Amino acid sequence: MAAQREIDTSRESLTTREAEITKLVEAVKSKEKSLTERDADVQGLRDSIAKDIEAAKARMAELEGKIAAIKTDRDKIAAGVRPDYMKRYGAIRMRRGLAVVAVRNGTCTGCNMNLPPQLFNTLQRGTSLETCPYCHRIVYWDELMKDPKAEGAAPASGGGSPPAAEKSADSHR
Repeated sequence: MAAQREIDTSRESLTTREAEITKLVEAVKSKEKSLTERDADVQGLRDSIAKDIEAAKARMAELEGKIAAIKTDRDKIAAGVRPDYMKRYGAIRMRRGLAVVAVRNGTCTGCNMNLPPQLFNTLQRGTSLETCPYCHRIVYWDELMKDPKAEGAAPASGGGSPPAAEKSADSHR
C-alpha cells in the first residue's frame, strides 16, 4: 500500500510537472512570437535611423563645404585688412566671442552702455577704428553700414532735402 501511494504521488507530481512544462513551453512560444514582432519593429527603427544618419551626413558634408568656402572668402578679405587690426580683432574675439558690434543711438550693442559723446562723434565720422571703453569690443556706427540706395527709395521724414519733383520745379524758376 505504501508503494502504491508512492507511485500515485509520483504520478501526480509527474502530471503537475508536465502541466508546468507545457505552460512554460507556451510562455516561451508566446515570448518568442513577441520577440520576432519586436525584432521587426527594431529593424524598422534601425533602418529609419540609418536613413537619418545618411541624411545628416549629407547635410553635414554640405555645411562643411559651405564653411570651407566661407573660410576661404574670409581669408581673402582678411588678407586685405591691416595686420594690427586683425591681431586686435583676434584678441577681442578670443576673450569676448563677438568682436565687432554696432552703436545705435549712442549705445554699444555689445554691452548696452552709452558711449561718451566725443567717441560717438568720432564714430560718426567713420575715419578710425574705435573700441568701446566698457566692453573693449570694436564698435562702428550702424548708420554707416546702411545702403544709401535703399534710403533713397524711402522718403526721409523730418526735414531732409526736398523731393526730386520739388528740386526740378525749383531749377526751372
